[in-house]
Formats: sequence, structure tokens, C-alpha cells
Amino acid sequence: MALPDYLQRDHKIIHGRIAYTSDKPDRKGNERGREVFTVIVQNDGRR
Repeated sequence: MALPDYLQRDHKIIHGRIAYTSDKPDRKGNERGREVFTVIVQNDGRR
């Protein structure tokens, strides 16, 4: 089902995840925290 033209949005959604890893010798590379983010970029470049 398509939305009417006046309801459609011209935008791009970017989802991402940042993982924080440890540098300690006994935990090398193990994840110790994370963040998730969403960026919405409008057609005119606004965020």
C-alpha cells in the first residue's frame, strides 16, 4: 500500500553501532560497552 504524495518523506536513515573493546592483556579485544545511533538526513541535507 503506497502512501499519498503529501505523506511521503524524502530522507535517508543511517543506523550504526559503536563497540568499545578492551586493550588490557587479559581482556584484549573483548567488548566492554557499546552505543547504537540513528541519523536521519533530510533531502535538503538537514539532520
